[in-house]
Amino acid sequence: DSYNGLPMIPGSSLKGKMRYLLSKSHPSGIIKQKTADEDSPEICRLFGSAKDCTMRNSRLIFSDMVLSNKKELSQKGIQSETEAKHENTINRLTSEANPRIIERVIRGAEFPLSIIYNAEDDADIISDFKLIKEGLMLLTYDYLGGNGSRGYGKVAFNDLEAEIVVGE
Repeated sequence: DSYNGLPMIPGSSLKGKMRYLLSKSHPSGIIKQKTADEDSPEICRLFGSAKDCTMRNSRLIFSDMVLSNKKELSQKGIQSETEAKHENTINRLTSEANPRIIERVIRGAEFPLSIIYNAEDDADIISDFKLIKEGLMLLTYDYLGGNGSRGYGKVAFNDLEAEIVVGE
């Protein structure tokens, strides 16, 4: 975050990964379309579409998430919110190592999330929330960012709650 220098997760990253995972699982589990605008109607209803004939706003607004537990991590003796992980790729023909450094957020970092859901039709609310729940669950089995096959970018969601802020 350029304002305070803390690690952050752009809301658009979480939203985009969630949409992608849901698109893979609905309806056939295989991405056949070239763009997100060709997603299933329930996904387009929730995440929006920029296609001329079916243009619609997203019902979801994802906040950017900034590290929130720096003080707690500092009390555990952790001096930096990120760490450098040294890794190598090995040339299989020459056995030569190709070192690289990957910066990653440390384990235990917490990023509060806020999602605003704009209800448009009462008839869709239950199915929309089931889809949101499924998307969050799929994210916990996957990862955000790069190097997920190494276990980086794992996410968990805790203490979820819904609150009506406007209307009934």
